[in-house]
Amino acid sequence: MEGFQKINSLGFFKYFEKLVGYKMYLYIFLNFAVGLLDGIGLTMFVPLIYLATNTKNSSESLGKLQLLIDILTKLGITINLFSALLLMVSIFFIKGILSYIRSVIFTEIQQLNIKKIRFKLIEGLKNLSYTGFTKLDAGVIQNNMTSETGRLVQALILYFSSVQSVVMLFTYIILAFFANWQFAIMVAIGALFTNFIYKYLNEATKRNARKLTTIGRNFQAYLIQSITYFKYLKATDYFQDYEQKLKKEILDSEHTQYKIGKISAISDSLREPLIITVIAFVIFFQIKFFGGNMPSILAALLLFYRSLTYLATMQGFWNRFLANAPGLESVENMLQKFKDYVEPNRNNIVNKIRDISLRNISLNYG
Repeated sequence: MEGFQKINSLGFFKYFEKLVGYKMYLYIFLNFAVGLLDGIGLTMFVPLIYLATNTKNSSESLGKLQLLIDILTKLGITINLFSALLLMVSIFFIKGILSYIRSVIFTEIQQLNIKKIRFKLIEGLKNLSYTGFTKLDAGVIQNNMTSETGRLVQALILYFSSVQSVVMLFTYIILAFFANWQFAIMVAIGALFTNFIYKYLNEATKRNARKLTTIGRNFQAYLIQSITYFKYLKATDYFQDYEQKLKKEILDSEHTQYKIGKISAISDSLREPLIITVIAFVIFFQIKFFGGNMPSILAALLLFYRSLTYLATMQGFWNRFLANAPGLESVENMLQKFKDYVEPNRNNIVNKIRDISLRNISLNYG
């Protein structure tokens, strides 16, 4: 289980899939449905603009998404100001219902699995043999039962938020390709470029987050020792040495948290400037070199603005997930150690003890 900390993105998916079960796929489907309805609702803005400005609606204005308008026409629904507005309201109303169901399922996933993980830790501690307990650091156990469990909870929340953003992102990209494939390809290239920047930020976050786990473990160990052996430390005037150790861990923790905070701040502040820069360049190249016009790229622009927003949001969520992922790794490693040192199950039943005698008794810590 020591290799757990080298897990990749796919490995994290398998871990959460095993933890959550079929609800993982239900959550992904609901995100896709919400994104699809939102994208279709956005495309209704284009015919609305034509109707509002009394401009003739060209069949090329929506690209292949014009198929949506054609289907509605075949169903006998005439696209006018009233019907377009009514369709938009209906689509976003259904989207709101699905979004509510998605949030409820996510809350259920979150609460049930937090309980499951905490119960597993308590069960593991209960079944831990005394020999195993002497081989484990008490600070590590306490740190995993408290601080690292809290980080695992945050990791779970942020992972599912990242999944939500990824599904929404690809839904909008697919719709944008149908609207204007040239525009979509150029924006996708721009999005890949921004991903290199976030890849560097994510690696820096991962390094500092693992360092933070080590600092927390050391702090808990020193704290437990200073409380357990307080009388001895006070009597020998050795407490000041432990004070320096505790203060050092606090300062290291503060410095590492500050570095992670700065990386998160860079990630958040880059979001909108990068989105606008990519879109501005793509619009310029589309019109200047491919002879496009604004009406033809309007639907794709709306969809891609949404998709790039979710891309930046996903990168922010993923960066914060990586900051908390060491908590997940630490708890899983602790659970594995509990299994390695589990109390042997003995079925010898003693009905009555007549007397106890002790001879040649010795105590040894290995």
